[in-house]
Amino acid sequence: MATATDPTFITAGYALPRSLIGTEPSEAGLNGPASFLVVRVVGMVPLVGAPTTPTTSTTATLLPVEQFGKPLPDRTPEQRAGAYAIALNEGRLLVVEYMRNLHLPGGALVAGEVPEDALHREVLEETGYEIERAVPLGQAAQYVASPEGYLNKICAFFAVDVGHRVRNYYSPGHSPEWVPLDDAIPRIAEDASAWAIRRYTKFHTQSSP
Repeated sequence: MATATDPTFITAGYALPRSLIGTEPSEAGLNGPASFLVVRVVGMVPLVGAPTTPTTSTTATLLPVEQFGKPLPDRTPEQRAGAYAIALNEGRLLVVEYMRNLHLPGGALVAGEVPEDALHREVLEETGYEIERAVPLGQAAQYVASPEGYLNKICAFFAVDVGHRVRNYYSPGHSPEWVPLDDAIPRIAEDASAWAIRRYTKFHTQSSP
């Protein structure tokens, strides 16, 4: 678990690199080149425990983000924000097989997107399903060395309900499938995603009658 002195933070529900916001760390009491600040966009649904009063302040209470993976020595990762879906149906998890690994459907935000926008777009592109309901679950970061480069993925996870599949073609190389939950967790490619799935199932179990 990160602490208040670690360099990656979220506030009011969503994590963004400070380079995308233009606020210096000293202005918000943060230190370190990888500090994260967040702009709260009016109308977004905040995380549990996040401030409920609409605000664009970058000085709200800071919450740590779980960090997974090991940093590569002498290399600086690109910080990349993304949104990912956890959809369960009768004990099966919606996943995408990509390059022989299982991943949660989702992906990086593009310019001008908020996490919910990216979530809906990516899930439709990768699985053919439209999201009917999405509830913010939590955030985690994952160091990844991939063909795209060396990344630290800042992942916003959502518990989602999907409707009927509205199209049967997907992003190239992506194969969506419903996998039994107990089989899916050990096969998920990234530790941050496995953490989010366990977090969801823990909360779901606690809230069940």
